Amino acid sequence: LNFSKIVTRRAFILGGIQFVLLAGAAGRLYQLQVLDSDRYKMLADENRVNLQLVAPLRGRIFDRFGLPLAENKQNYRLIIIPEQAGDIDLALNALSRLVLLGKNEKQRIKKEAASRRKFVPITIRENLTWHEVSRIEVSSPDLPGVTIEAGESRYYEFGSQAVHLVGYVGSVSEKDLSKENDPIISLPGVKIGKSGVERYFETNLRGKAGSRKVEINAVGRVIRELRRDDGLQGDDHVLTIDMELQSYAMATLGDQSAGCVVLDVHTGEILTLISTPSYDPNIFTTGVSQEQWEALIENPRFPLTNKAISGQYPPGSTFKMMVALAALEGNYVSPDTSVFCSGHITLGDTKFHCWRRGGHGAVSMESALEKSCDVYFYEVAKRVGIERIGDMARRFGLGEEVGIELPGEKSGLVPSKTWKKKVHKTNWQLGETLIVGIGQGYLLATPLQLAIMVARIANGGIAITPKLVKSVYRTGRVV
Repeated sequence: LNFSKIVTRRAFILGGIQFVLLAGAAGRLYQLQVLDSDRYKMLADENRVNLQLVAPLRGRIFDRFGLPLAENKQNYRLIIIPEQAGDIDLALNALSRLVLLGKNEKQRIKKEAASRRKFVPITIRENLTWHEVSRIEVSSPDLPGVTIEAGESRYYEFGSQAVHLVGYVGSVSEKDLSKENDPIISLPGVKIGKSGVERYFETNLRGKAGSRKVEINAVGRVIRELRRDDGLQGDDHVLTIDMELQSYAMATLGDQSAGCVVLDVHTGEILTLISTPSYDPNIFTTGVSQEQWEALIENPRFPLTNKAISGQYPPGSTFKMMVALAALEGNYVSPDTSVFCSGHITLGDTKFHCWRRGGHGAVSMESALEKSCDVYFYEVAKRVGIERIGDMARRFGLGEEVGIELPGEKSGLVPSKTWKKKVHKTNWQLGETLIVGIGQGYLLATPLQLAIMVARIANGGIAITPKLVKSVYRTGRVV
């Protein structure tokens, strides 16, 4: 065999293989660098460019004369992105040297980090001072995943004077996240309505999310903003409330445990709606402390309850008008029918007393209403019966929700024979009819229901629905 020919042939084969490999590599490089350059440039840009949601400004709330009841004020918040921060404990310990972080705050942040996706930002602290902002910014290279954002926080100008009406916003809970699909509520610093108008009109007040395109560095810190769309601000709501009248009523009630409603008897517009004692809703904007929360829920006069729409109480002598109307409609008495009040009425072996020990003497319907004589209405209620009294009460809006634009309204109770049999498993007694005749017993009503009842008497019996929102401004238009 010719050894030189064999070597030459092998070298040729190896050279051919090398040529093919080099040609393939060159072709691949040409494809990557020339043919697919635009595609990979786009992918590289996506690695350093993020598209983020932007929370819109929340709609404002005004009284009927344009006084701001709820508005937005700028604040600086500290957020952390777990995916970029790495070890949460180390990050929080580093931050503790710059801003005060309590044990409960750290636990709350770690709980949120464990329950949410790693790329979802978590709010650490809101309303930072300039001193805190400057310290954090100086140390930012050593705080990966930690960012300061300029945002808006809710502010209530009249505080406790309108809280049961306007309500307040609070932090988004896990329950809120499970009930809604709107990605806005996952954004850091976003708060949603928890009570009052803020809660009832939450969707309209929240607005539509915007977006921003930002360039980030290797550790995820924003370098610059490339494009921004602020979204659609929430609707501004103008209420029917007169804050001057509201403030006067609040000052009059003071610290009493009470509810108050003032409305226009023809339109149903609510001018004043108050519940006392009250509280400052601004404490919920930045996060209510455990001590503040316990003080509110342990207060025996229930400041968190809106007594005007949720408090259910025996209406007392105000209900005597319903008994009088039922008696007149059924011709059980006339306006001139006289009843002698000796100070009590006897039914079986039980005495039902009038509020005035010596009695009122002979009284007609007009004088009985004027003097609020209990004996007169004991007698009239006995003649009319509980079913006809209840029917009249329900026709005037008692015993059911009246439909105000606020959450938490209660229906009250207008008892009947059927109701007692169903609930208490016993028969209705005539003595219970007498008690209802003066607005006591099982009978319950809210202050709002009584205001509606009196309004219908004052306007000649015309049915009205309470109105709380006078107008809504949506992107510059009145809706």
